[in-house]
Amino acid sequence: MNFHTSFVLLGILVVLYLILIEVFTVLYRFQGIASDKARFQATSLLTATGFTTKESELLLLNKKRRRLTQITMLFGYIFNLTIISTFINIFRLSSSATRNDWFLAGIFVGVMIIIIEVCNKKIHWHQYIEKLLKKINKPNKKNRIDIYDEYAGKVIAEVEINNLNDNIVNKNIVEMKLKENFGIQLLVIIRKGNIINDIDPKEQLKKNDTILIFGRNKDIKKFFKC
Repeated sequence: MNFHTSFVLLGILVVLYLILIEVFTVLYRFQGIASDKARFQATSLLTATGFTTKESELLLLNKKRRRLTQITMLFGYIFNLTIISTFINIFRLSSSATRNDWFLAGIFVGVMIIIIEVCNKKIHWHQYIEKLLKKINKPNKKNRIDIYDEYAGKVIAEVEINNLNDNIVNKNIVEMKLKENFGIQLLVIIRKGNIINDIDPKEQLKKNDTILIFGRNKDIKKFFKC
């Protein structure tokens, strides 16, 4: 592998690395992790930096997330090793490189940076990747859950009501007995962009509502069939 080829390979690896971060961010979103936390965890795992015990708790709550975390770490190790090897190869070949070689390499790096910046601003990679993965996975129409944080065995979660199951349909908040039977506290209802925090006990949940709740993860998933 010559000097120029090494730089081209490095550029390709960087682009693949960025795409891979978007892929794993979407996969964590599919597992109920909020977007900002999903991106942080995917980036941390793939770069092997910043993965703290507190932040890792959400990723270890169930078997699927633990498996996805293992896969993400494996991809991270492979890419890191490949990139480091490419850097070593560039350093090894640098002694025989001419000024013209360095000039061309500099132009290539500059062009790559510009392309990456333009793509990040103009192209929403995560949207395309999410659509593609949804087609591949063919997800069911369960209610979507995003877990924001965990406290003493309970979680703060956001649930998007896509289907009105038997626990919800034609029942108001009182009739659902969320707190009495499931220990779930309904905190906020978001409906058509409007936030309802002073919730009337006679209020009924509607399709496409988004709710913020507090309770045990398994109880939330059981009640709302997430």
